[in-house]
Amino acid sequence: MRLPHTPVKIDHFRPEPGASVFLLTHFHADHVVGLRDGWAHGTIYCSAVTRALVLCRYAIDPSRVVAVPVNELTPTNVWSGAAVLRSPSPEASPAGSRRRTRDDSDTMAEGSRGAISVVALDAQHIVGSVMFVIHCVHGVVLHTGDCKFDRATMEPLLARLPPIDHAFVDATWLHLAADRFLSRDGLRQAFRGIAAHLDWATGGGSANNEDVEGPARPRFVVRVYLHNQFGKETLVQELAAALRADVYVDAKRIELLRAAALAQSSATSGDASGMW
Repeated sequence: MRLPHTPVKIDHFRPEPGASVFLLTHFHADHVVGLRDGWAHGTIYCSAVTRALVLCRYAIDPSRVVAVPVNELTPTNVWSGAAVLRSPSPEASPAGSRRRTRDDSDTMAEGSRGAISVVALDAQHIVGSVMFVIHCVHGVVLHTGDCKFDRATMEPLLARLPPIDHAFVDATWLHLAADRFLSRDGLRQAFRGIAAHLDWATGGGSANNEDVEGPARPRFVVRVYLHNQFGKETLVQELAAALRADVYVDAKRIELLRAAALAQSSATSGDASGMW
């Protein structure tokens, strides 16, 4: 989307007149439309992990992809305040349509003067995913991207920010009837149940049928919905640990996973061994 009267586009990377600041919430295919090798239409702002994934996947000048600290409430400046024009409306674009007048340009530029800064908050969606709090001419604007809004985590952060004037909510998977998310412990318990069932059905041992004498035991296929190129790794890891099984991925995916793991460990001063 384009934030009106500003040079800011969010999760969309096709060139557009006046657009030079691109905010990327996370590395899923439907949020990187227009991003490709050699992209050079402005500057991309995202988390350090998402930056690593972008540069691993696309041949882009690294100086065009800037990491914004996550959950640090001091805003990062992304626009100096020079005036820009809003992109032309569809009816003004085709050949032969009326030209802009001086009054039109003045109106379109109104409100675009003024610095723009952002704060990135952990969206708890996939590794590296963020929500953006944008300080601009419209006041304080929250863009959620894809997020898991956990009150216990998010409300203390939001309470330390100025009041939100406008919110753009990505509601692709919004379910108002759901009142809580499955916890990590709950996920592990579910996988232990799957593993226990397979052990009962096969007579014990590992899911790989290793060190088992006698006739081969039946094999099971556990299907995990992996429609996106990234984001279900924790799910697969937990399932593999419960089943005592190996996970095989193609070279392209393992390269992305390792890039994300290194960026994550650098950002948190932690150990990357827990992620592939």
